Order: sequence, then C-alpha cells, then structure tokens
Amino acid sequence: MCVTAFYFNSNASPGSFKFVLVFNRDECYSRPTQPASFWQDTDIIAGRDLEVGKEGGTWLGVNKNGKVAFLLNIFNVQGPNPQAKGRGSLVSNFLVGDKSPEEYLQEVSKDGDLYNPFKLTCIDLSKNGEAGYYSNKITETPCRLEAGFHGCSNSGLKKPWPKASYVKSHLEELVTSYSTAEEDKLIEKLFEVFSNDSRIDGHEFDLPANITLETSAEVFQEVLPHLIMVKTPFYGTRSTTVVAVKDNNEAIFVEKYLEEPIVASNYQWKTKQYRFTMGLEICAL
Repeated sequence: MCVTAFYFNSNASPGSFKFVLVFNRDECYSRPTQPASFWQDTDIIAGRDLEVGKEGGTWLGVNKNGKVAFLLNIFNVQGPNPQAKGRGSLVSNFLVGDKSPEEYLQEVSKDGDLYNPFKLTCIDLSKNGEAGYYSNKITETPCRLEAGFHGCSNSGLKKPWPKASYVKSHLEELVTSYSTAEEDKLIEKLFEVFSNDSRIDGHEFDLPANITLETSAEVFQEVLPHLIMVKTPFYGTRSTTVVAVKDNNEAIFVEKYLEEPIVASNYQWKTKQYRFTMGLEICAL
C-alpha cells in the first residue's frame, strides 16, 4: 500500500525548502495508468487513473498556484466495495476549485460514507501553508495539520505504520541536511530511501509460491506495514514521485514510474521531470 512523507514551512529561510513530498504509489500492475503530466487546459500536474469507470481520477496532484493534494486508501482485508464512488476525483476537485483545505475537507466529510476507506490530505502553500487531513474511517471530522514533517501510509497519522515513521525520519534528516543549491542530491537520496524493497524490521520477505491477488490479503496485512517499495508478481510500487518547492517558489516535480505493460520479471523504469514556478508570495524574513 502507498506511503508518503512530506514537509511544509511557509516561512522557509533563504536557501531552504518550503515544501518537499515523496510518494510511493502501490497498485495492481493490470490497472491502466497515465504517468504524471500537465493536464490539458489546467495548471495541474498529476498522473491519471485510466481504469474503466474510474477514468480521470488521481492519487497525487499539484497545481501552479500552490495547491497539493494526495489520497491513500486504507487497508481492508475484506477488499473494496465495488459499488462505492470512485475516490480519485477527491484530489482533482480540490486542485481545480477555489476552496481552502478546511472548507474542502468539510465538504468531502459530508459524503464520506459513499466511498471506500481513504485518507485525503490537502495543502495550500499560498495560504501560509494551510493544510488539513480527513479520513472517512479514522476521523469523524477534518483535522488541521501543523507545519513540519509528516509520514503517512495506510493507517492513521497518530498511529502510523512502521514504514511511515521510517520515511518521515529519513525525510527530516535529508531536508535538514541539504540546501536548495543541493536539490539534485536531495532528490537522489529521497529516491534511494523510497526504493528500499527490504522489510525495514529486518525480517525476510518471501511470498508464498502460489499467491494470487485473491489470496494476498492475509499476507499483505502482515508485511505491508514494513515494506516501502513493494514487489510482487501482480501488485507493487508503480511510481515514486518527488515534489520540492524552494524558498523562491521554484518547483520541481520528478516521477519514476513503471512502463506499461508491467512484467514483474523485467521492470522497465522511466523518469519524467517538470520544473515550474508557483504563483506564491515570497516571504520576507
């Protein structure tokens, strides 16, 4: 299941970052996906879900005005309800709208029971780094997020899976070690952290030889909290995305993704990179 770590500070000092996010997206290899790009006639950069009936949704997106949103599913051994509404539009609707994170998450929470379990984080860097979080399974009402470092996976922010704590601590170590002049090195190190495919608890990770998507829930329940990059014959980490915004509002969006069709025995990784300037005020210190 997906894992992310992020940091935001609207009062970033000169030569430091005001926002950094790293996100691993885990999904079935058979689910068609469009890699991240700028969406036509918008200022949004995001990947797209191309699954029939779910087309156009996304799990992570950014716009040039400083809005960021991402969604993580909550692990459910019973599997998703096929009759529930698609969750991918929850991200894009925030990015194209004019509501603040608090306003938008309050709106989403009114219909939270129509969706399979999720966690949605919305950030607006143009509003002094206003950020909020809502889960239709863990929190009854949206919660405000304070500036700083956060890690999140398929459990709550207050009771994170071990891998969420792991990536958060590594993000903090790296962001505080590298200046904006060392952006390339920071991004390289972040990709290294998020490409770790060993269990972080030191245990061996051996899948049963006959495992299938239908029989994987019990195995995944035990191992996924400890795996940052997931690799199985049918499901795994399909992309790693890094977004970084400097104190002068220069932004970079880098995504490494598996080219389709995905063959587990022969992964083909591609990289896309976008640079742009966010339309934010530069804080004078």
